[in-house]
Amino acid sequence: MNINLDIKEFFRANKTRAAYGIGDYAICLYWSGVSLYLLYFYTDVVGISPLMAGWIYALGIAWDAVTDPFMGYMAERLLEQKWEVIDLIYFMVQFH
Repeated sequence: MNINLDIKEFFRANKTRAAYGIGDYAICLYWSGVSLYLLYFYTDVVGISPLMAGWIYALGIAWDAVTDPFMGYMAERLLEQKWEVIDLIYFMVQFH
C-alpha cells in the first residue's frame, strides 16, 4: 500500500512540473521567434558575419549569467531588510 502512495505522489509531482512547463513554453516560443528574426536582421539586413552575430548573442548571455545571480542576491538581501517590493522595483529601474 505504501508503494501505491509513492506512485500517486510521483505522478502528482510530474503533473505539477508539466503545468509549470506549459506556462513557460509560450514565452520561450515567443522569444525564440524574436531571436531568430534578430539573427536574420543582423546577418542579412545589417550585413555582419554570422560569427559576429553569434558573438553578440554570446555576450548577451554571458552578461545575463553574471548579472542575474547578483540581482537575485541583491533582491533577497533588500527584502530581508524589510523593503517593500515596490521600493525594490523603483530602486532597480533607476539603474536600467
